[in-house]
Amino acid sequence: MANSTAVADATAHALDIPRPEIAVVPSFVPDGVSEAAEFGPRPGFLPDGDFILFVGALGAHKGLHVLLEAYRQLGRDVRLVLIGTPQADTPRDFPDGVDVFENVPHRDVIAAWAHCLFGVVPSTWPEPFGQVAVEAMAAGKPVVASSVGGLRDIVVDGETGLLVPRGDADSLRSAIARLLDDAPLRDRLGQAGRDRARRYTLSTVADAMEQIHAELRFAA
Repeated sequence: MANSTAVADATAHALDIPRPEIAVVPSFVPDGVSEAAEFGPRPGFLPDGDFILFVGALGAHKGLHVLLEAYRQLGRDVRLVLIGTPQADTPRDFPDGVDVFENVPHRDVIAAWAHCLFGVVPSTWPEPFGQVAVEAMAAGKPVVASSVGGLRDIVVDGETGLLVPRGDADSLRSAIARLLDDAPLRDRLGQAGRDRARRYTLSTVADAMEQIHAELRFAA
């Protein structure tokens, strides 16, 4: 089993086995994560007003440098909140309008998703899955993400979010600007994302795994 189509494809190629022999069973988020985001209190560290949210390791492999360049180009009066863990290549200085919070408890991360305009997942490496994208969608928020790895399973371009080429700051800026300028689009993508996120809950994934195990037992 693999947790995304990208991982299944790579595994089949590396091991020289038929791709249909590898089932895709995604990673999961806890049941009730949507409710936790919706009804959780607004974390006190968040800025007042509207903000865009990035969650993840504060390093180049997560596309942080691309996001910061896109934000510099954006020139809008909206804050960018970064929540994550510092890395060896974490920048020492950030543009005006960027708020950085390190080592935030996960319950506050989930609550933060509920209060942002949308999430950004600009990874430059092929994410095996893309947990933070699911968490954002479960909170009813659209996601702007790189078209890499498991993110392509989770974020449906134009339906639950917007996909952009990895490492392309200009395309990322354009996608961010598009969502900032179109509240009805944000709402539509966010609702569709919340619906899609249900397939990544523990109970749904557990049912899928049980079905695969049952098929294997029958085949044996």
